[in-house]
Amino acid sequence: MSVWVIEYYVQVVLLYALLIGKAWAVADVLGFRKQEYFAAADKQSKVFWAVLLVLTLAVQWFVKSPLSVFNLIGDVVMFVYFADVRPTLRSMRQH
Repeated sequence: MSVWVIEYYVQVVLLYALLIGKAWAVADVLGFRKQEYFAAADKQSKVFWAVLLVLTLAVQWFVKSPLSVFNLIGDVVMFVYFADVRPTLRSMRQH
């Protein structure tokens, strides 16, 4: 198997994994997090995160290269949501 074929399959797997991750982030922010928690946690608003994550999902959907600059920016947004915002909001729900 050629190196180019392996690279192609790695990019396809990466593309769909990131697409699923961004869809999960959108579903999480829209369906499971209350607006009040964002303000109480001193994070940006729910609308801010929803719009930002929907835009990154749309870019991922239409720009099929997982290594494009726009998708990399969207990946950073998604990882910030999962690493910083979501854990804070989840901990608030437990109190």
